[in-house]
Parts: sequence; C-alpha cells; structure tokens
Amino acid sequence: MLTTLPAEALGAVIDAIGAPVFVVEVTEDGGFRFAALNHHLEALAGVSDADLRGRTPSETLPADLAGRLTARLQQCLTEARRLDYEGFIDTETGRRRLRVTLTPLVGGDGVIRRIMGTPLDITESYTLASQLEQERALFGELAELSGDWFWKTDETGRFVAFDLVLERDGVRNVGVLGMTRRDLLDTALPPEDMAAIDAAMADRRPFRDLVYPQVLPDGTRRIVRISGNPRFSVDGRFLGFVGTSSDITARHNWIKMQYARHKREALGRMAGGLAHELNNLLLPVVSLSRRARKRLAALPEPPDAILAMLDDITAAGRAARDVVGGVLTYSGGGMADQGPVVLSEVVARAVDTAAGLLTQSVRVERSIEPLQDLAAVTASDVSQVVINLMSNAADACGPGGTIWVSLAAEPAPSRADDSAPRAILRVRDNGPGLQTGVDERVFDPFFTTKPVGEGSGLGLSVVYGIARNWGGDVSVASTPGEGAVFEIRLPLLKTADADRETTQTPQTRTILS
Repeated sequence: MLTTLPAEALGAVIDAIGAPVFVVEVTEDGGFRFAALNHHLEALAGVSDADLRGRTPSETLPADLAGRLTARLQQCLTEARRLDYEGFIDTETGRRRLRVTLTPLVGGDGVIRRIMGTPLDITESYTLASQLEQERALFGELAELSGDWFWKTDETGRFVAFDLVLERDGVRNVGVLGMTRRDLLDTALPPEDMAAIDAAMADRRPFRDLVYPQVLPDGTRRIVRISGNPRFSVDGRFLGFVGTSSDITARHNWIKMQYARHKREALGRMAGGLAHELNNLLLPVVSLSRRARKRLAALPEPPDAILAMLDDITAAGRAARDVVGGVLTYSGGGMADQGPVVLSEVVARAVDTAAGLLTQSVRVERSIEPLQDLAAVTASDVSQVVINLMSNAADACGPGGTIWVSLAAEPAPSRADDSAPRAILRVRDNGPGLQTGVDERVFDPFFTTKPVGEGSGLGLSVVYGIARNWGGDVSVASTPGEGAVFEIRLPLLKTADADRETTQTPQTRTILS
C-alpha cells in the first residue's frame, strides 16, 4: 500500500507513526526524491514536508548530508535489504546523533518503488555511552595507579574472571581461578581474621578491612587486607562477592617489629631494675665468702670441707653476677664508654676469635668489606655480639653446617640522603630455621628453644641490648627449613680515617672450626 499511495495520503499515514519517518521515491533513472515526511521528523530536523516533497536530497540538504544519505539509499536499493547505519545532522539546537533504518518498499511487480527511513535520535544515549567509556578508562588508570587489586567470586566462593575490568594481579595473573579463599590461606601463620571472613561470606553480608595470611600458587607469601560486598541479580539471586585486596605485608611486619621492640624495652626496664637489686645482694655474698675462705685458710688446720663449700658459694655468686651482667647489658644499664674503632678490623678479629671458641664442627664463611667510616663501639662489645650470634648459629645448624658472616656498608637508597651512613653486620646459617612465632620472642631475656640446662636464654637478648646501645637495630628473618639470618644495622661516624684507608682490603675467608 505504501508504494502506491499518493503523496498527501502517504503523509497522513506516516503522521500516525509515533516516530520520525520519511519516504523517498525511486525514480526511473535510479535517483531519489522525497515523497513525504511526518511531523516528528519536521520537529527533529527543522525542515518541512512542503520544502522537501518532490525534490532530491542534493536540492534540499547540505552537500555532505545529501551525499551520505544518497549513498545509503543507493546501498539499500542495490542490496534490496533493510539497512541500519548511524549518522548525524546539524540543527538549530546543535548536532544530533541518529541511528537510521532504511526499509525497501516493494511494489506488486517485485520492484523497489520507495524506501522508508526511520531516524532515531540517540544523541543522549550516545553521549552517556561516551561518558561511560571515559569513566571506565579513568577507572582503569586509577586501578593501575592503586596498590590494590580486585577480585570476584561466584556463588560457591570460587574466584572467577571479570567480564569488563582487567584485574591487576590477584585473580587471573596468578592463576587462582576456580580456587577459594581458603585454598589461599597460609596455614604456616596465624589465620588472623579468616574466621570473620568465612562468617561474612557465609552470611552474604559486606565486610571491611579484614586481614589474613595468603600463599599464592607460585609460593609467594604475603599478608593481605580485603574488603568485599555480596552481589545479587535484579531478581534477588545471590551471585557471589566482589571486592578489593591490599598487600600489607610490610606494614604488618613493621607493626609486629614495633610491638616486639616496645615489649623488649619495657621488659628491659623491669629487668634492669631487678638486676641492680640482685647485683647489690650478690656483692656481699661474693666478697664475704672470699674473705671468710681467706681467714679459714690461714688457720693451722684449715677445715677443707668448709673451704670447699665457700668455694662453691663464691663460684655460684660469680655465675649469678654474670647472669645479672647480661640482663644489665640487655636493659642498657651496663653500657660502657664507646670510642671510634675501625669496624671491619674489629669484626674480622671477633670472627676469628669466635671460630676458635665454637664447640660444633662447622664451616665459617666470612666476607668483611673495608669501611672507611669509623664506628662508635667498643671492641669487647663487637666480640660479644659476634661470639653470641655465631654460637647461636652453630647450635642451630649443628656439625657439618655452614655459617656466613658478612659486614658491608648499607646501600644509599636504603636510607635518607642526610642520614648518617650505616653498616650491616649479618650472620646466617643453614640450619632448620625458626619455628613460626619464635622470631617474635627470640630476643626476649631467658627465652630459649634449647632443652632445660643447655642455655640461659640471654645470648640473643645481650646482642639486642648491645645493638640498641650502639644506636642500631637488630632483626631476624627465617624460613622454616632454610636457616635464619640475624642482621644488625649500626650507625657509622661521618669522619673517615684517611690513614687506615689505604691499608684496608676486602677480607673473604673460609674458617673450619
């Protein structure tokens, strides 16, 4: 019917359509003339049916618009099918984006006589889509700058890939698709908030800033803080969770270190007070037992049994005094005057001394870097530290083990440019390593993992006290089965000793004890 209606009747028919519509005639020579357009299109384009009817696109439209429309009409005619395309027109209110559908109208003879066009104004939706794409790109940039990564699970709690957002590294890049949060739990460490995470996910409720230890399939271990929200479909069906994760390993370790340091300092103050009191009590025990023995020994017939008991009292008093001295060193109460020394020379001598005192048959590898800056320490303190650390390492690795002792300057990027230079004294062994949780107590006075009667528990606490007296830091790192590394960072003086600069050479030696 639309192929045979006169123009006036055709206009009335398409006016009843609730969308912009135009109809063009296909001329005998294959050209196109406007047959009619409805009032919706008149309002959209700002043209009238009277202006266009019976005229060609090139006679009524701007050249660029007429060219684009004619080309699309020709394509629709040639291919004899419905054609959809997007374009634009310039109106008094600005440029409008259109999605146009061209439909060929076939006459009773099977020939296309007219083509009906229905342009749909998609300006607003196109603008929104462009804005959404820009926001998505901005979100992607922010995600790349963020230290967090994103995760998503299905309704069973298993990790799934994002449809649109490329996750940074957690879900896809480390190969955990199909795994659950429990599969990533590092069972070698305390579970932290894992029970709370399980409860929130089971109850399908949001959770924020919960922490748990994670081990990835590639063996990477870290402490992560996660937040998550449940997802539901429009009909209320539970879809799973989506959330973010942050690697807080460094901060978590720093907080633990600060907590341990404050605990040791508080314990040190308490132990220092007790040690001073005990020291005052031991002084008369040792001195009076020695004086009593001296007087009894001067008798014509000295009582040997009593002399032996006095000797035992004196020996026990001296041993107790040594223990008290260790506590005082830990607490800082026994700090001696410290003068500048050439640290590399003092450490080298201390390693040689310690190697000769070891009771275990171990291999000692040493690498002493010549340092031009001096250290405000005493040779006796350095010897005490090295002996205690090497003895501890020898006990850990046992006969046939290896101890590595090194001294080097701290790399410049590890400290602020205006800070004093520091040296790193490191003692490492190839023993079984520390058990989980032991590293937090290893510097506590009287704490030991040795059997009863085989250790006082003061060796490492003395090391800690001396290092703190130097103004340095002491730390331990250990992986079960891979040994332990004790590291002391101590400040150096900025005044170089030019006379010694030419005489120091790197010292790398192997010592068998």
